[in-house]
Amino acid sequence: MGTFEDSGAIFRYHRDMIRMHGPRSSFALGWRDEQDQQLRFEALAGIGDLNGKTLLDAGCGYGDLYPFLSERFKLSHYYGIDQIPELFEEAIDTQAVLMVGNGLSQFYDFIIQNRLDAQIGKISADQAQKNIDSLFKTAKEIYTNDQSADKEWV
Repeated sequence: MGTFEDSGAIFRYHRDMIRMHGPRSSFALGWRDEQDQQLRFEALAGIGDLNGKTLLDAGCGYGDLYPFLSERFKLSHYYGIDQIPELFEEAIDTQAVLMVGNGLSQFYDFIIQNRLDAQIGKISADQAQKNIDSLFKTAKEIYTNDQSADKEWV
């Protein structure tokens, strides 16, 4: 999980990239080019049948994943969350709900990474699900016992 220092570095990186490459640039999001971004989107779209599903895109940037997925699936809802307000100023005009914040983005980044790792064969689908189930079990314990002083949550 990230730290406040990590978040500060991410803010600085994206703000510097926006200044260098301009808004709406795939470079501002850290992609080498638009093709790299499209390859990632294709991998995400391959996770499963997203028809009728609700999707949370943590680290959504400009919300570019939404139109990509909308061409392939009929999503129930798409929620984009990002911690960089400047990206939202240039976010695409969609039916998506876009929110700024850092909230649970680490949880969703973990889930997406595990799904991608399973998709490319780095780990099995069963292992990815076990990892995600473990994350949710820990999250449930945190929210159930959030005032507990006898555990250190990592």
